Amino acid sequence: MADRAEKDVPGGCTGGQKFGIMGYEIDVKDARLVAARRVMTEVTMGRLVTKQDLERAQERMRARRGQEFDLLREIILARPQNGGAAVADIAIKVAAVDVVGATHLSSAQDSFFLRGLSEIIRDTEDVDGRIARGDVSVVSEIARRGREAFGYNPFPFVTKYCCFHNRFLHGRDDYSTYDNRVQLWLLGFYREEKQGRVDANKVCKTCDYGLFNERMGKVIAECGLGGVPNVREKLNTYIYVLAADADAEARKNQQAARPSRA
Repeated sequence: MADRAEKDVPGGCTGGQKFGIMGYEIDVKDARLVAARRVMTEVTMGRLVTKQDLERAQERMRARRGQEFDLLREIILARPQNGGAAVADIAIKVAAVDVVGATHLSSAQDSFFLRGLSEIIRDTEDVDGRIARGDVSVVSEIARRGREAFGYNPFPFVTKYCCFHNRFLHGRDDYSTYDNRVQLWLLGFYREEKQGRVDANKVCKTCDYGLFNERMGKVIAECGLGGVPNVREKLNTYIYVLAADADAEARKNQQAARPSRA
């Protein structure tokens, strides 16, 4: 597989003439999703996030998807080990994170992600201890090994896999999660700052999780949210809800623009 050109997976890095929203990579000819991107960027641009924004988003997420995340927590708590664990146990968690995290690795052309990525996670040095400590290098290491081995970039998935283990097993909030929603939101948030846009565009392609997590920490500080418990989790939830609203607004506008049938 080493000679296969690297591919992006839905929910992964954007590239070329495509962008992603709601976890999917979409061709820009899709007018509704282009509009959704515009709505999200306009809403985000120049607007600081407040504690009230975070709390409202948490309430909406709990009502909409609370049971899914509760089940994911149970799955991870029942299989806490990664290093040296049975591949089947890790694979169950990989599949669950892929579904709940909407990273859509399962839509890749082959089933590399389930066994192959499970083996990479298992064989990563001190993987459990590093996740427990919030070590950012473990995310980049797993993602890069997956990309080199299989020609796909699993970076968004790995950010969520490590985040959920860090949160559910250790009660910590060390990891922000990355996907196309977050990338679009960062591009809007840093509309007037060139370096912020550069960082938002390159972190996934380079699997530079340290840069991404640092950038999200700066956003949290700029918004004055440093004292909010589990703020990284809550900010990601806020971005997810914002993307869902942008998509709904774009659908509504598209329907309104259609000519009525006689």
